[in-house]
Amino acid sequence: MALKKLSSSMKKINKPPYDPVRITDLRSCLKKNKVHGFLIPQTDEYLGEYVPECAERLLWLTNFSGSAGIAIILQEKAAIFTDSRYTIQIKQEVNRSYLECFDYTDMSPEEWCAQNLGQKQVLGYDPKLHTSSEIERFETALAPQKITLKPLVEHLVDSIWEDRPDEPETPVEIFPESYAGKTSAEKRSDICAQLKRQNIYAAIITQTDSIAWLLNIRASDISHIPVALSYAILYTEEGHVDWFIKQDRIGKSVQAKLDNKIQILPPSIIDMTFDQLVEKSNRQDAKIQIDNKRSPIWFEQLLHEYNANIHYGDDPCILPRACKTDNEIKSMKNVHIHDGIAVVRFLIWLEETIKSGTPVTEMDAAQKIDELRAQDKTFRDTSFDTISGFGPNGAIVHYRVTEDTNRQLEKGNLLLVDSGGQYKNGTTDITRTIATGPVYAEQKACFTRVLQGMIAVSTLRWPEGLAGRDLDAAAR
Repeated sequence: MALKKLSSSMKKINKPPYDPVRITDLRSCLKKNKVHGFLIPQTDEYLGEYVPECAERLLWLTNFSGSAGIAIILQEKAAIFTDSRYTIQIKQEVNRSYLECFDYTDMSPEEWCAQNLGQKQVLGYDPKLHTSSEIERFETALAPQKITLKPLVEHLVDSIWEDRPDEPETPVEIFPESYAGKTSAEKRSDICAQLKRQNIYAAIITQTDSIAWLLNIRASDISHIPVALSYAILYTEEGHVDWFIKQDRIGKSVQAKLDNKIQILPPSIIDMTFDQLVEKSNRQDAKIQIDNKRSPIWFEQLLHEYNANIHYGDDPCILPRACKTDNEIKSMKNVHIHDGIAVVRFLIWLEETIKSGTPVTEMDAAQKIDELRAQDKTFRDTSFDTISGFGPNGAIVHYRVTEDTNRQLEKGNLLLVDSGGQYKNGTTDITRTIATGPVYAEQKACFTRVLQGMIAVSTLRWPEGLAGRDLDAAAR
């Protein structure tokens, strides 16, 4: 496949200088919709970390290109929040004259709303972009001031984004059983047997990677992750699936390989099917399962509207996906061999190029390793934007090289390359720290301490209930 140049693959929907008119336009929409504020998270209707261009609403509005964050726009104030990975980046990209910048650990979005919204005011949100647990956090924090949250039919950014890109509709492909190790029918049979024991009539599946695994399909709707943006409902009685995706994305050869228990339905009618879904479920005195930690609250609101008997449970594909088949294990080993060839070739190229005195930049290094991976006939895409940071840039968490930050490699320092590939039979993610010349005592000491910290965390018995942040001290 032809690999896009790194410089052109960077997110550049909103070009500096920042355009404050967009927030002004959004504030006009607040009045029309009778809300005093609006939430804009960095996600899409499938709650993915990577999103298509049409869902880059946070980037379009604020110029922040990180993969995690949320902006809150009020009539007089506005703020944007992200995690420690993007503390430096957000200050470089966002115009702080219009948006206050916060790290989640210093100020939570709900705390900021409680401090800046007035009594009995209304905060709007798009119910397709938030889980119920997220909305519950806001409701709990804002309850003392009797501030209410209002779901809106249309995302307010979409209403002012005139040149918003179209939604992706790439062709669906079959993921071979030789890689998967199980047919879709076998996977559905195993899951349905467990769900039926809990009196579940149907399970709503909204995670695109779960649908890709369950149906043994792939697509290229978003960068780095080979999924088809779609929803599905799995019926436990016979393993039937209603798959909400446009029919013209399913070619004849793919359709022939899908079994007859998979029904293709237009995405536009999913809400219309819920009436009948709930009626049949209630008639059997059974339940409808939804993962309220991973699904948009919109689905939950629909189920409540039709008086469904809701069962909250984890996406039923998550645990089976984690239990790898022999074929999957074999594929993963093979894909690392293919990927390792590209990495070794890159290391040889880098060493020879530096020795020859030919100038090399961070962007050159990133582009080269991407190109070498792309030479493999099973390559689909990179598994994330390649991180190539030299010297001080290598210390920036989740650093992304740009034309403005691009450093030239010099002898006697360290280059961090964190990269990976999506292949037809698996995924890789590999990080290497490369010395471009003599390694000094201080560099050795720092590198060794990081290695010791990594070993400490990797060998620690992880107490139940702790988060990653709780174990940070063990690494340090």
